[in-house]
Amino acid sequence: MKKIWGATLALAIVLGACSNDQTEEQSANEQPTEETETVDVKKAMMNFYMEMTNTINENDTALNTYREAMEKESSEEMAQLKEEALTSAEKVVEALQSVTIPTELNAYEETLKESLETVVGSYEMIKEELTKEAPSFEAADAKFMEADEKIASVLEEVGLHKSSLYNDVNM
Repeated sequence: MKKIWGATLALAIVLGACSNDQTEEQSANEQPTEETETVDVKKAMMNFYMEMTNTINENDTALNTYREAMEKESSEEMAQLKEEALTSAEKVVEALQSVTIPTELNAYEETLKESLETVVGSYEMIKEELTKEAPSFEAADAKFMEADEKIASVLEEVGLHKSSLYNDVNM
């Protein structure tokens, strides 16, 4: 009888432990889902941000060179740099058309779409300014900063550090 009692007690302990392990396992399986979703959103946001940054940086080198040279170079050199800058701005506008918002960022899609359109608009303004005798980029920069602030707020909302697209693309 003592053996049966001992076996029953041992079986109860084992079953209790298994049951507890199963509950902990279920709990562990449920929690990473939220964490995984958060990580996926952060990763998607960083990928989107880096895609925008890289897309702009790959295409705006001549524009940045022109802007840096505006006060230093002779008029002959500036005419060539200005032409290259216009081509550069056109390339940025064209390249940004292919940037897509990842599905993981659906909750932020409207803000990110607006931001992307605002960045494109700022480069459109730069293109317009480059057709003038004495271009001024203040309005285009202000428009770009509007997008920069929106993107920075989304970065913070998803749990990433605030960053400046304006600084990252060397405008």
